[in-house]
Amino acid sequence: MTDKIKYFLPHRYPFLLIDRVLEDKAGEYAICRKCVSHSEPVFQGHFPGQPILPGVMLIEMLAQTAGIAIAIPANQGLVGILGEVTKAKFKGMVTPGDILTLTATVVANKMKVYKVDCIAKNEEKIVCQCQLKIIVVSENDVK
Repeated sequence: MTDKIKYFLPHRYPFLLIDRVLEDKAGEYAICRKCVSHSEPVFQGHFPGQPILPGVMLIEMLAQTAGIAIAIPANQGLVGILGEVTKAKFKGMVTPGDILTLTATVVANKMKVYKVDCIAKNEEKIVCQCQLKIIVVSENDVK
């Protein structure tokens, strides 16, 4: 896990899901990596014996990648809240041993509301894609 992830995201174990930032340009895009392993807490109850990563976890990974793309440091007193998920498509299963490449591209920014196109790939195959709306609010507004 890189320090850059902790710098931009307030999440911590077990909800910090991104392993590494591969590439990013503040306010424009981010490309991150997630190595899916058997030790993920979700696999204890999600189809034991036939583990499949739940789609909601893929969306959360993409939302965290979007948080890196938006590039608002977590220590500035601002938090990105997931406001909307649209155009979500799940195109393949993710199982332990898979290495995901997560891409988030900011397509619009209007008054602290970001629209972000996201894609999760396993090798070169798209396993999930969606568009997210991230709303940036004061940390005090979520307490």
